[in-house]
Amino acid sequence: MKTPVLIVMPDPETVLSAVRRLCTDETVVVAQTLEELEHHVATTRPEVAFSVRSDPFGPEAHRLLLDCPSLRWLHVGGSGVDHLYDEEGRAWDRSRLTVTNSAAVLAPFLADSCMGAILAFNQNLVAYAQAQRGRVWRPKSFRPIEDQNLLIVGVGAIGRVLARRAKAFRMHVIGLRRNHAEPMEDVDELYPPEALFEQLGRADIVSVHLRLTPSTTGIFNRYAFEAMKPGATFLNTARGGHVVEADLVEAVDSGQVGAAYLDVFAEEPLPPESPLWERENVLISPHSSDQVQDWDLRFAHLFIENLARWRAGQPLAKVVKP
Repeated sequence: MKTPVLIVMPDPETVLSAVRRLCTDETVVVAQTLEELEHHVATTRPEVAFSVRSDPFGPEAHRLLLDCPSLRWLHVGGSGVDHLYDEEGRAWDRSRLTVTNSAAVLAPFLADSCMGAILAFNQNLVAYAQAQRGRVWRPKSFRPIEDQNLLIVGVGAIGRVLARRAKAFRMHVIGLRRNHAEPMEDVDELYPPEALFEQLGRADIVSVHLRLTPSTTGIFNRYAFEAMKPGATFLNTARGGHVVEADLVEAVDSGQVGAAYLDVFAEEPLPPESPLWERENVLISPHSSDQVQDWDLRFAHLFIENLARWRAGQPLAKVVKP
């Protein structure tokens, strides 16, 4: 007998409608609040769950879900799974539970946002927007983006798409990746993660696309910013935990970092008192760089495809290995 499929998200209408429309033989229950999640864990005893990290479903709520004895498969909307680790950095019980994610589903749109930020800074559009508010007419010259060095820190699904976008602008792409032995399309040079500091000094633009793990937490600190080419542009659309924000503010103020596009932060929403808000050469978006209009429907379709595999006893797509 099938157990109900549990959907865990505060605004489930799109996902719920898609699952009910395309999986007519499935019973679906929804947790929109922490209290509803606690109820379903205790009484419904789900075997399968789909969740999206959002208020109120952060790490603590997901720990409750992961500890549910009946749960056998959890599909995560989005690519990041750092919220599934406990405070000691321990992952889920892989002998009991399979975790899949939605990696690459929104990669093209996040890469578009990164290219948009690169062009906005390089072509002085950010500065012109600020000048417009003050009714200031001050033309500026800019360096051609062609042949500039773009360092992609973490050439995974998003990094590969960004590399393709960058090559269309004839940029020189340098990538860091654990599996660096084989050449990658659209990446001119590929190095292991240990080459970070060496390559930072060559990059005109640095874009971060890493999973947040204990080894990558705070990786962009004072020493990393000091290693960058003076005046380089820094982009972080991965996780706020990669960056020591006080060190970034200092680097921006000194001019060591010429500009920064930030979509993710150590604390979200970004507190009003954060000095990042005040820096004219910092462009901020509210963790929305991949938020294409139908993002939740795209996640739902991947989950539905995987649900069919699960019911048929077939291997799941996009299994996450801790």
